[in-house]
Amino acid sequence: MSQFFYSESKPIHITAIVDLRARLFRGYPWVFKSEIEPVKRAVLGGTLALLKNRNGDILAKGIFDPQSNLCFRVLDVSPDRFNDDIVENRIQQAIGHRLLIIPPNTSCYRVLNGEGDYLPGMVFDRYGTFGVLKFDGLAPAAFWNAEVIAQLIARKLRLSGVIVRNRDRSIGNGKDRDSSEEKSSSEEKSLCIYGEEPLEEVFVTENGHHFLVNIQKGQKTGFFLDQRDNRHLIGQVARDMKVLNLFGYTGGFSVYAGANGAKEITTVDSAKPAIKGAERNFLANKLSSNNHHLSTDDAYLFLARAVAQQETWDLIIVDPPAFIQNTSQLEAGRKAYSHLFTQALKSLRVGGLIAFASCSGRLLPEEFQNTINLALKRAKRRGIVLANRGLPADHPFPFECKELGYLKFMLLRCL
Repeated sequence: MSQFFYSESKPIHITAIVDLRARLFRGYPWVFKSEIEPVKRAVLGGTLALLKNRNGDILAKGIFDPQSNLCFRVLDVSPDRFNDDIVENRIQQAIGHRLLIIPPNTSCYRVLNGEGDYLPGMVFDRYGTFGVLKFDGLAPAAFWNAEVIAQLIARKLRLSGVIVRNRDRSIGNGKDRDSSEEKSSSEEKSLCIYGEEPLEEVFVTENGHHFLVNIQKGQKTGFFLDQRDNRHLIGQVARDMKVLNLFGYTGGFSVYAGANGAKEITTVDSAKPAIKGAERNFLANKLSSNNHHLSTDDAYLFLARAVAQQETWDLIIVDPPAFIQNTSQLEAGRKAYSHLFTQALKSLRVGGLIAFASCSGRLLPEEFQNTINLALKRAKRRGIVLANRGLPADHPFPFECKELGYLKFMLLRCL
């Protein structure tokens, strides 16, 4: 019996109705419900499945989810039996990769990144001596053995404790593998599955800067680890600048700017707990609060007032939440990004720097650049690209699956 994943004595068989062989061989990690024959018997979400073509040839092994349009997550396309040795080897490789690339003055980073580490539907983030395990949906949560995975990583990284965050209260025990829509919409919970329960805030360092992170209730797994390199870049250019950090959350970009000599910083976020966190993070880095202005405000309203009052900044960071969750929101999301970027450009001094970001996976890099281009035209500005970036090296993703490279970041100088 497997230790790292739950499985029935025999995997179920599902049949593709389109030719998927080449796509799967190139590394695309997903199969959708419209691409397979209907499964006639009742199947629990998170069941191990064999995907076959109509000739009966096995194309892949994966995690089956009868409740989702994304019904099959590829585990392996080799003919070998999928077993614990394969899983453990993949986890070991992922850890080794991170230990090579993460700088010594950084104690928070992504250890496992799901499909990018051939461990679909699962991420593991390190925050100092604690870890956070999180699953992308109920089927991966039902398939993977959270406790065993947590124990292995905790031993390798010498962690004090690991929590799991997911909407399903039953995660980690493998007993309740229902993938109902009702459960998928329930409130997210956290559960300690290894070692010590973390305090409300965990103290971490990133590129030598200090942050207090709520790993049990904070956004994502507590902090936006994917912006680490971009925060460092903002710190490099912020000296002597008047900085505006929109959708600033707990002040990550603001701390880097302040630590690198920005003359004035304004952090805007609509959530009071986030703004309080930004204040604490400034104090944690022994930065003066005299030049750090905190605003619990809607970013659109803040910019509208700034434009009306003709207030401008030398450096603006625009890092909004994902406006596009599915294809039906694509057009509305493009318009929302373009409008937001236009308003921000109107608040940027001539010759100033502006950073645009999007974490919407559905918005591909070319479309992201098109929204910036439209905003520049509407604001009657010209832009020079200083940096054009995606995810950092601890967030790998399959080249064949562009939507998993969700983060786009562009820094411009604008005339």
